[in-house]
Amino acid sequence: MAGQTGARRDGSAKVVLDIITLGGTYRVVSFLDDDRALWGHSLENIPVVGGCEGLRDLREQGVEGIAFAVGLADRGIAEIEM
Repeated sequence: MAGQTGARRDGSAKVVLDIITLGGTYRVVSFLDDDRALWGHSLENIPVVGGCEGLRDLREQGVEGIAFAVGLADRGIAEIEM
């Protein structure tokens, strides 16, 4: 299982979700986003469960890896760390 941060529909989270899904090795189970307006919503049927303060809890929930997506939409550049 993998968690992921960032959950805007037009953001880099969707791109990273597609990459992870197509790879077929990991399953994304949740998103974290510091934008409280997104909490309780979902992206591609995957829930946004809270903000980055929830990172500590993910290991206890069985999450084995995390993908971070930081988009720089105003410059048309996205940086991805995995």
